[in-house]
Amino acid sequence: MITHEEEVRTVGKLIQLEELIENQKDEIDHLEHETYEQSRDSMRKPKRPSEPKLGEPSEPGRQKVKREYPDAESRSKKLAGCLPVIIAWFASCFAVWLLRMALNLEDNLFFTLLPVPITFGIDIFLNDRRKKDGKRIEESKEFQDEIAELDRQYDAKQAEYDAQYEEAVKQYEQAKKDVRAQYEADRKAFDKDLANYELMLSQYNEDKRKWGELHDLAVVALRKTIGDARDELEALYDSSGLVPRQFRNLDALHAIYETISTSDFDVKAAINLYQQDRQQELDEQRRRIEQQRLREMQVANEEAAWRATRQNDLLEEQNDIARRTRRDMDIANAAAMAQRRAQRKQGKRIAREEREREEKREMDQKLREWHEKSAYRQMRQKVIDENQERRRRGEPDLPVPPWR
Repeated sequence: MITHEEEVRTVGKLIQLEELIENQKDEIDHLEHETYEQSRDSMRKPKRPSEPKLGEPSEPGRQKVKREYPDAESRSKKLAGCLPVIIAWFASCFAVWLLRMALNLEDNLFFTLLPVPITFGIDIFLNDRRKKDGKRIEESKEFQDEIAELDRQYDAKQAEYDAQYEEAVKQYEQAKKDVRAQYEADRKAFDKDLANYELMLSQYNEDKRKWGELHDLAVVALRKTIGDARDELEALYDSSGLVPRQFRNLDALHAIYETISTSDFDVKAAINLYQQDRQQELDEQRRRIEQQRLREMQVANEEAAWRATRQNDLLEEQNDIARRTRRDMDIANAAAMAQRRAQRKQGKRIAREEREREEKREMDQKLREWHEKSAYRQMRQKVIDENQERRRRGEPDLPVPPWR
């Protein structure tokens, strides 16, 4: 027969084993999702250095002088272009006309086309004279001196451009040497950094490999611990026979341990007490859920009823407005007809009748408003009385219509 103290120790041991298994499961889950980069003692992966590139300076370009010389024919004072042709055309036409008038000849195709060859002949003659004049100007000493002066200026300018080009070539060659020297220095530094990078990368990979091995060993060890603890837990459950299978969880075990460690109850009585407490919690939870559902349904029904009442009130108000509008229109029509009849009757009698009708309309309006306010007050008082009755029953209040 197992004693009360042994039951307490056995249940406490069961709780320790259950908590150990849960904690080891959490640790395994953490390790399975952990990476090397997330670990606290991991090395930072080295970054490969950038390889230098050899640049080339811009090669200078040779600049040449554009030699432009004056045209000798453009300096000729002879007429050129279309103007001589136009003058020759009009002159030939006028000469042909004078010839035909002097000889008293009739106009025919010959006289019509005769100005064309005359115009071409004059143009050829003028062009020949202009070319001869241009050749004469070109062979003159002033023109030759001008051409020689332009050549001297162009040669001087070209010599200046050549000197600038030679200087730019020297600077270009020096820049190439400087760029090459800088590239060689950067290349040596890159080779050194690359060697350090490869060394650090090998260390990083080795540290990552070792971490992975230790990580796998830790997971295997935790799984073995869980397996051993589970075997011990099952053996203890089977050997003691204290806790049925449906109560083999931490919540139930804690409740059982709390009961037997603070009282004289045995495990069986603690299980019955736990079942009762659990059943009460479930009943209370179902009761709260049911109350919440009923409350929501009641609120929804009350809201629907209030909306329906409000809708009916609005509809009745619209109908009442329509009735009053029709009545006012009928009264206005009657008043208009009475006014037209009053023109054929005596003024005092018509004024008295109109005053009586107005007083009667006001009395009807006041009486109707009094009846409407009385009915609204009665309905509001009825809602207040119903809420007092519902408060005594512990039910929520209905919405009270506002004063108006």
